[in-house]
Amino acid sequence: MANCRFDIPTYSELGCDLEGGRVVAFALVDKDHTLNNPDQSTEWLNASYDSDVLIFKEVSGSYSKASPNEIPGKGSQQVRVVGRDHELSMMIEGVKENVDFWNAVNKSNNYRAAFVTGSDYQSTSKTNSILFVTDVTVSVDAGVATPEDLNGITQWEVSVKWSDLNIPLAYDVPSSVFED
Repeated sequence: MANCRFDIPTYSELGCDLEGGRVVAFALVDKDHTLNNPDQSTEWLNASYDSDVLIFKEVSGSYSKASPNEIPGKGSQQVRVVGRDHELSMMIEGVKENVDFWNAVNKSNNYRAAFVTGSDYQSTSKTNSILFVTDVTVSVDAGVATPEDLNGITQWEVSVKWSDLNIPLAYDVPSSVFED
């Protein structure tokens, strides 16, 4: 492994655009369902929504920098990153009729995750929205969150976790897929 060099691609400058925050939509994709072109609407619309793809079009959440898994380095390198633990946290409405659904998803181990960030994914420009797709299966933990606030709402608090050295792949958001 000595002198192991990686071909580093050229960094692309963002320019004047902004890439918006907040997770605004979320999908679970069956691990056996292949998305060849996730930025194309037909990839999603041809899937069976009952089993291959489960889409949530109105969520509020966040995805933070993944935590590195480190081992001792080699030579003068202090540590080496050999993996990353990722977590996506969201709030999703619709509690009463979906207990059985989330109980089944919590037990499942057959899904990869996809999520949309940014506020204008429904516009024609889509300049500040990003679709992220994981390459590995995820673990889902959903539970009911009820605030101590008479003006608050009861929602599903959903945590999606996975381990992967790579960052989720980023794409343009396909039109008509994550919109209401």
